[in-house]
Amino acid sequence: MDEFFGILNRLKRTPREGWLECGVPSEEVEDVAQHSFETVSIVLLLLDELEQEGRRLDRGRALSAAITHDWAEALTGDFSSTMLREVGEELRLRMEREALIDMTRRLPWGRRYLELWEEYQREETPEIRLVHAADHLSILIQALAYLEKGRRSKKLRELWEVVHRDLEPYMEEFPPVKKFVEKLDKRYEKFT
Repeated sequence: MDEFFGILNRLKRTPREGWLECGVPSEEVEDVAQHSFETVSIVLLLLDELEQEGRRLDRGRALSAAITHDWAEALTGDFSSTMLREVGEELRLRMEREALIDMTRRLPWGRRYLELWEEYQREETPEIRLVHAADHLSILIQALAYLEKGRRSKKLRELWEVVHRDLEPYMEEFPPVKKFVEKLDKRYEKFT
């Protein structure tokens, strides 16, 4: 397990590349570990909101997927949208899968983590779709944080629009996601 945590620790020094493309200075760029923590926190709060509305999801499955969804980036690094266009989705998935196998091969439940990551890629269950929604919400929250610090760029506005559009199916499926996005939109309006 020591080796695994040594690798996982790299996420604290792995920048989210898209922010660099948006003109955020490298010393201010969120790292993957920060993003992952925020995503897990959003999932937890959304699960509670959904339960309040009478809808129960598998908390363990959703939280586990949120925790593991970016583990492979400890070895592959983060892919910005520009990098992804160059590399291609298929190659990224293959690289991340191989990285995750390498990272977890000595863990007793390594296969389980790989299966969870694969489930995240397929996005077939409500739990996994909720994690994807939280992942996108984290991007909007971070974009607002940069905007509020005066980090404004055309690329950042474009990113907001793309992520906002990607959130639409999740807003239909999960009313708390829609409410959250509406609140974020109100904050964003002052920057448009």
